Amino acid sequence: MGLSFAIVQPYEPPEVRVPVLHVDLYRIDESAEVEELGLDEARHNAALVIEWPERAPGRWRDALALSLAFSVNGGRMLTAVVPAAWEDRWSRI
Repeated sequence: MGLSFAIVQPYEPPEVRVPVLHVDLYRIDESAEVEELGLDEARHNAALVIEWPERAPGRWRDALALSLAFSVNGGRMLTAVVPAAWEDRWSRI
């Protein structure tokens, strides 16, 4: 029996403060497949957390970009790229 992985995993209140869609694009082979997921419409009603965003290059230019990397001391570093569209959202999340 093979394993099945969700490409889009939703989380709804009260589990989270705002609706969240956890999107894993790892198994997306072509960027055209992303359109079939309906994320452009869904992002107006939920926060999208997207793993492997490089599988959909050029999309969501107004998105908050968070990257995790290992630091030299073995810890992890979080880097955020905050576009203008997100500047007033921090207090709501």
